[in-house]
Amino acid sequence: KSVRGNPPQGLLTKVSGFPQSWRRGSVQRREVRFATVSTPTSLELPDRVRRTSIRTARGVFAALEAAPASGVCERDAALLVPGYTGSKEDFLAILDLLADDSRHVVAIDMRGQFDTAGADEPGGYAAAALGADILAIMHATGARHLVGHSYGGLIGREAVLAAAGAEFASFTLMSSGPG
Repeated sequence: KSVRGNPPQGLLTKVSGFPQSWRRGSVQRREVRFATVSTPTSLELPDRVRRTSIRTARGVFAALEAAPASGVCERDAALLVPGYTGSKEDFLAILDLLADDSRHVVAIDMRGQFDTAGADEPGGYAAAALGADILAIMHATGARHLVGHSYGGLIGREAVLAAAGAEFASFTLMSSGPG
């Protein structure tokens, strides 16, 4: 029988590889540290990236926009859509890199994310409604390439299916499940 946290004689005292103090039933205190996670080092915008708003018939959407240094877009524009808990700022590290490739690039906040107003009713968050938002934004920006991260990819899929793919040059899913 154990008294005051001491193990019964012969039970834990025969376990090798553990410190003697542990075998006697004492508690060891350790400091637990967690690795840093997805914390941006800065929210300063790269040189050619600017904040903007995209006005559509479905509402106004906050965006970050990057253009090529030359000012000449030789490739079709791309729209970047963040995941459920994300925002346009998730793409800060790649906006100017994509623009360096002679492409106009736009990253958005979907309805209810960070700087974009929420829907007036719950139905405004249905996948089909958010997909319709993406189509409206693509029309307003002239984007023909769509990149969706996580939930943004699932919403992008709704947009592609609703448009029967006719308006898209490409559709890229980043870490999106089957839905």
